[in-house]
Amino acid sequence: MRKTTKKGLAALLALTVVLCGGCASKGQNAKEAEGDSTVRLTIMQELFSDQAPDMENNAWYNALEEKMGIEIEINYVPTLSYEEKVTTLIASKGLPKIFSANGNVLMNNNMIQAMDGGGFWTLDDYLKDYPNLYNFIGEQTWENCKRNGKIYGIPKTRILGRCGYVIRQDWLDNLGLDMPETFEEFKEVMRAFTEDDPDGNGADDTYGFVSSYQGPYNREWNGLEFLAVAMGAPNEWKYENGEMVPDFATDQWLTMLTYIKDMYDGDYLNKDFAEITANDRTSAFDQGKCGVIFCTTDDISTRSANLTQVVPEAVCKVGSALHFEGEEPKCVSTKGFNGLVMFNRFGDGAIQTEEELKEILGIYDSLCTQEYQDFMAYGVEGVHYEVQDEKRVMIMDKRTGKTQLSMDTADGLNQSFPYPPYFRKDDDSQMLTDLYDSIEYRNQHLVTNDSIGLQSDTYDELSSELDNMMMDADVKYIMGSIDADGYRKCVDQWRERGGADVIKEYTEQYAEYKLDEQ
Repeated sequence: MRKTTKKGLAALLALTVVLCGGCASKGQNAKEAEGDSTVRLTIMQELFSDQAPDMENNAWYNALEEKMGIEIEINYVPTLSYEEKVTTLIASKGLPKIFSANGNVLMNNNMIQAMDGGGFWTLDDYLKDYPNLYNFIGEQTWENCKRNGKIYGIPKTRILGRCGYVIRQDWLDNLGLDMPETFEEFKEVMRAFTEDDPDGNGADDTYGFVSSYQGPYNREWNGLEFLAVAMGAPNEWKYENGEMVPDFATDQWLTMLTYIKDMYDGDYLNKDFAEITANDRTSAFDQGKCGVIFCTTDDISTRSANLTQVVPEAVCKVGSALHFEGEEPKCVSTKGFNGLVMFNRFGDGAIQTEEELKEILGIYDSLCTQEYQDFMAYGVEGVHYEVQDEKRVMIMDKRTGKTQLSMDTADGLNQSFPYPPYFRKDDDSQMLTDLYDSIEYRNQHLVTNDSIGLQSDTYDELSSELDNMMMDADVKYIMGSIDADGYRKCVDQWRERGGADVIKEYTEQYAEYKLDEQ
């Protein structure tokens, strides 16, 4: 069974690690060498809840160990101190065999140096031998997770086609309108939501959609990227005619801004979009003031729950993928992951040999089969779920309102194990079923970002200045302060102030690491 138990934050914060950087394999590995063939997974991952699960009396982990014939030891570290913990253990060669690296950790300079210095196993040469694992993650996500052309861990998967919008289906029904499919239909629905009293209260108190533009990364969920890609712009960057091209330098991006400007001029969009915060944006939708919010579509459950507290009869639905008349949809693809499960090569607690790495990868390959994915989704019958009317229904923890499975796993299965971006479950609501159908449809029409995995020293240094320059230009164009010629001058200024070097560096990296693979 597991050798250590971590109970509560006090124990976690007091966690000490016996360090033996650079010395030969001892302890567990020595025990294995003496004839104990049980595979032991020592793992470190983030803790997002208030308390770590009881690992000794844990039905889910006990069952997994028994099913697979392995032993699992997990050190949970509070999320606020996780990056610091990882960098400390990198310096002291004290990392365990397996650890979860979030986005901040992967961008940490100490982490980058360790990757470049051979501190972690790269998986490129092994994946062909683990087809379940390879297919489970998916070719595009494996490609997206590369750094300098190498795969440094198993991606913690997220939905690729999650960008879209949530719309008030009850407002559509009240006005006798169909779900919009084309850009012209969408604009007409936004007009009707603004002018035709969709909530039927006789007051002029609604508008089409809410947006917020408080920073350059907001455009991932405020509608700009969704609409631009749908109109034919790159997903941030595209390699074309021997050069990397940013989305805002294309005619299609300007077409998207003109489209939004038309709705801004018609009051279909909130006038203060450049001033309000992200929380203000969600609040406007949750309070029933507007009919559409651009967002990550898997947020629909939260939006619906909040909205129906104010408007009980409200019905939310994921909007369709918009397109020009007669054309196929084009949908924004995320990078498909949020961090990596990494395999340590440094120190006494590391994976010491290629044979040990292959054995562990074999375990991860098995975890990607349907049998084990069902186990991850539902857990143990009678403990985590019950069968009612031939459907598996999750057992809830009465004290917290969470499922018993989430309590046993601290909502952390996706941090260290192969875990899908979403599960279709027997007791899914119609709203969730529709959501997953929409995701799978968008996944067939994805446009990828060609800059994922590339590095530009110039952009690392000047990203804030360059991003804000174009964000300001977007806002000015929508509000009418500059015209198309003025916007193109802003793009020229972006190039002059460092953007041209970013293009050059991305182009060189793309040619080195991606062209050879095509």
